[in-house]
Amino acid sequence: MMDLPFLETSIKVRYDVLADAVKDHFDNALAATSAKAEIEKVVAILYAEGKVEGKNATARDANVKVMLKDSYDCLEVLVEDERHAYLRKQLAEIDVAKYRAILRIAELADTEKQTTHYEKGEINVS
Repeated sequence: MMDLPFLETSIKVRYDVLADAVKDHFDNALAATSAKAEIEKVVAILYAEGKVEGKNATARDANVKVMLKDSYDCLEVLVEDERHAYLRKQLAEIDVAKYRAILRIAELADTEKQTTHYEKGEINVS
C-alpha cells in the first residue's frame, strides 16, 4: 500500500489541478456567455434599424445567421471550448474523489495497524 505522505501530496496536487480546471471552465463559460450576449445585442440593433429582411421569423433568423456568420462561428468555437473545459473539470473532480477514497482507506489501514500493534503490547503509550 502507498504511504500516507505520498498520498497526501498526491491529493494536494489533484486539488490544484481541480482548482485550475474550475478557473478554466469559468473563463471559458464567461467568454461564451459574453459572445452570445454581444450577438444578441447586435441582432437587436439590426432589427431596430430595419436591416433584417424576410417575410417570416424563419427567413429573418436565417438572414441574421448569414449576416453574422463569423460571429456565430466564433460563438460555436467558444461553446465547444466551454464544453471541453467542463469535461476537464469533471474529470479532475473524479480524480480528487478517487484519491480522497484511497487516502481514507490508507488512513484506516494505518489506524488498524497501529491498533493491532497496541493490542499486542508492541506500542508503549507511557
